[in-house]
Amino acid sequence: MLAIDIAEKLGIHPVMLYRWRMEMKNGDIPGKPTLDEIESEADLIQANREIRRLNKELKETKRERDFLKKAKRFFQAPNSKSSRS
Repeated sequence: MLAIDIAEKLGIHPVMLYRWRMEMKNGDIPGKPTLDEIESEADLIQANREIRRLNKELKETKRERDFLKKAKRFFQAPNSKSSRS
């Protein structure tokens, strides 16, 4: 959809959309974040999701490692119940 179509639906002149976009991009609209800040916030949200996913994966990997260490010790331990003739 073109800016002209959007402006027509909103009942405003298309130049206003371009002006507001430029003001938003430059941070000239008081109390509103700039486009860079919005993109940075989205990047932070995505990074936090990735961190949570990686923490879950790390936790599972540690559990698997600890299990394998215990299994190794179990199978390497001398059989203490072997019969001595």
